[in-house]
Amino acid sequence: MNRIIEAAQFADKAHRGQFRKYEKVPYIVHPMRVAGLVTAHEKATEDVIVAAWIHDVVEDTDHTFEDIFQKFGMRVARIVAELTKADDPEFKARPRRERKRMEADKLGKASWEARFIKLADRLDNLRDLELGDAPPDFVKLYVEESYYLSCALMETDARLYSQLFALLMRMKEKFH
Repeated sequence: MNRIIEAAQFADKAHRGQFRKYEKVPYIVHPMRVAGLVTAHEKATEDVIVAAWIHDVVEDTDHTFEDIFQKFGMRVARIVAELTKADDPEFKARPRRERKRMEADKLGKASWEARFIKLADRLDNLRDLELGDAPPDFVKLYVEESYYLSCALMETDARLYSQLFALLMRMKEKFH
């Protein structure tokens, strides 16, 4: 079976029963859209597309990096690890602003593949927030954090980055 189809099926099964927080659509819609954005890029390899499909699996389900490694190999597991927030009580105990700074530092050192998936991920999340029913205070905070994180994504892909930046500016005006 094609690894990309396997990744889509794996993500669908892993996220089954989960819904997007403010849009109430099945969660799998998000990785599907992220993978679609990634697939359209000329530098997208099979591993990058696979990682895009499963980028939230370790963070949001009971699956581990070992599961990802066993099913999809070391390269995909490494990309997913670069995208996954630390599951460390010390990290989670830190103030949100400090956690976001640490995430931005980690992202700045990540591979092009991980940064590109993160760019597609943020763009999709912001599109959802712009049209959804999230509380304005949360949207404002998410926009500020996205602007901060976007500095690490600037050199990744000019077309997607310009879409992200335009959306951030539009949302900043709307929610500030």
